[in-house]
Amino acid sequence: MIGPVLLALAAPPAFVQAVEKKLASTHMHLVDWWADDLDGDRMPESIALMCNDDSGSYVVQHGTQLLEMPAPIDGRNPCPDDVTHGPPAWHVEHAAAITYHFNVHHGGMQYVVAIRDGRFALLREHDDSIDVDSSGTTREVDDVDYEALTWTSVVTPPHSQPTRSSGPMVIMTDHVRRPTKLVGATTIAATRGADDAITLHVHADRVLSVRACTAEPCTPTRVAKGDSDLTTAPGDDIAITAGGTTIHVHVQSVDGDQSYPTPPPPM
Repeated sequence: MIGPVLLALAAPPAFVQAVEKKLASTHMHLVDWWADDLDGDRMPESIALMCNDDSGSYVVQHGTQLLEMPAPIDGRNPCPDDVTHGPPAWHVEHAAAITYHFNVHHGGMQYVVAIRDGRFALLREHDDSIDVDSSGTTREVDDVDYEALTWTSVVTPPHSQPTRSSGPMVIMTDHVRRPTKLVGATTIAATRGADDAITLHVHADRVLSVRACTAEPCTPTRVAKGDSDLTTAPGDDIAITAGGTTIHVHVQSVDGDQSYPTPPPPM
């Protein structure tokens, strides 16, 4: 492991040239640059953040690929001033991801991005927002973890105690890539069906009750042990009951056969 560590002590010359070319063509300035292992192969990637008053960009050297991802820059998320008028100090991080915050009206989002399957992938998302009306302020905090395949939501109404809900996240692709564990050996996956329908693929180690709907009346479907496919519509609330436990499932659609969502573009 000595080689990768030594390489990370200074910006590689090829990456320096790539960054200089990008800066010259976009009239941006370099805010920060560093080395970190974004794909888990123990070989650090070279990473740079650059921006101007109108836009920003993360540039990452991943093997022979030069990957680029927009950085959010606008009135609520300004580009840091170029106070040094020269390259900042090169440094080494061990976060294994790029984390950035995006402020919006009455809230903000934080995104954690890494490299999976040779492309940028959204690993985690944190949303914190408030809604103000005549009764007071309601705060909602939502967390989605695309690695652990879980979601959590905490809503705090005016003058009331917060309510917390959580459950598993199911990634929907063209083909099953990452089944989500529900309970015991029971798993669920999702693929796209015809006319925007969702096909749920359930592998059950016990008898289940699946309730998927947005309006009443809604009749639960009994699922026997073994493998079963069920069809539901986008936006349906999915609740699965195993014994006396009810599990609320969220479905997240991703493009093609990616295992993770792509990072969101600047708003």
